[in-house]
Amino acid sequence: MSKKCAFVCLLMGLFFIPIIASQTVPGQAPSMTLYQSAHYEVEADASLSGTDVEAMVYELEANYTLFSEMFTLAAQRPEDLLHVKIYADKESFNQALAGQRVYNRNNYIYLYYDDPAQNVLMIYPIENENEERAQLARHSFFSYAFDSIPTLPAWLREGLALYYESLIYEEDGKAIVPYNHLYMDDLKKAVAEGPLNLKDLMMLTDEGGKFEKNQFEKNLLYSWGIVNYFMFSDNEADRGIIEQAVALATKENTQEQNSQAIMDFLFSRKPGLETDFTNFLDSQMGYIEMLDAMRTAYAEKEFERAKSYAESAAQTHPEAYVPVYYLGLIAFENKDYEMSKEQYNKALDLGAPKALIDFVMGYVYYYGDQNYSEATAAFQRAKAEDATRYGQKVDMLLKNLQQDSQSPYGSSEENNPSNNNETATQANSNSVDSTAQPQAAAETNQGEENTAVE
Repeated sequence: MSKKCAFVCLLMGLFFIPIIASQTVPGQAPSMTLYQSAHYEVEADASLSGTDVEAMVYELEANYTLFSEMFTLAAQRPEDLLHVKIYADKESFNQALAGQRVYNRNNYIYLYYDDPAQNVLMIYPIENENEERAQLARHSFFSYAFDSIPTLPAWLREGLALYYESLIYEEDGKAIVPYNHLYMDDLKKAVAEGPLNLKDLMMLTDEGGKFEKNQFEKNLLYSWGIVNYFMFSDNEADRGIIEQAVALATKENTQEQNSQAIMDFLFSRKPGLETDFTNFLDSQMGYIEMLDAMRTAYAEKEFERAKSYAESAAQTHPEAYVPVYYLGLIAFENKDYEMSKEQYNKALDLGAPKALIDFVMGYVYYYGDQNYSEATAAFQRAKAEDATRYGQKVDMLLKNLQQDSQSPYGSSEENNPSNNNETATQANSNSVDSTAQPQAAAETNQGEENTAVE
């Protein structure tokens, strides 16, 4: 069973939401099939698998439930079904946007109009499941927020959208947002280049493109940071402040009025917010800092500390193989050889060099399992795949392995990878050290009939 199919079955059991596939929508190119759930009306390219479409719809419903928790105290919620169009691929998605003034076509997009009935979230299947989940979460929040309170302050809307980008699904299908450091490296860098005044940020509006044109990327980073500061506070009372802030906004107010009310509220609750926020950033580690701390702890054989950093880094960048690879190294050191194999194979799936994985798997077979035939085969594969890096070392290991296979005492301690830094060296040179960049989230097309939120 595919992951998509398994997820659909899981969420069907959770939500009991009927998905109704109707006849092909006439008069459209490409032909579209209509699906309807509790909160969404979805037009999907008829060539798409029904299972894949239903998976995306159920993810939308799980996200909707999560967003509703943030709007629990709010006076307004979406009144009608939210409209979504799912295109067959990126090419047909771009074709559908032909003629629109959209500057960034690398993302999903939400178009909203003066007539709310025309509002639509436009998406397409993405091969990378993590990227698809992040984009769907972020842009489905735009759909929810604009349909509920279109005049929500720009920083709060953008900050929440980036916050939800990191959501995951638990085993029961419920969407949650785990603590993450996704943009922390870039935020700390932006602060070092020159901090923003939080009150000025909170008063920027979409009118005239003020939020986008005035240090847009820095505005996004700060917005994400402020939301995370409150949502993951150690103080339980502070964790409810963003929900209370959302409740102060109404669609009857202008965005400037909502912005003023929410800013006043936040600074009345946290008079020292500017200083507290700076202190919060100083106490947080970015992804690169986590990797550095992980490597240092591993080199010092403080494996539990290294594991903690590796797990945090893997959670922050689930697409990166380096922290997962280190979890394999650490499991080996803890003599959990099956877990070591599992982490190495996962790292391979995430893009780790095959020669590297064959090399370290050889150690597991050799030193852990004492399976000399498997170890020999793994080491030989590593040499064949990268003779420059592994050739001489494999020759030495195979010589020792032959001796050990004939010895009643088993594998030699000197061949333990703990006594050899080669297992970590290539991971360092191939690490995914680049930090995430928050994508441009909102574009206001002045003078056009719609506004694109990307």
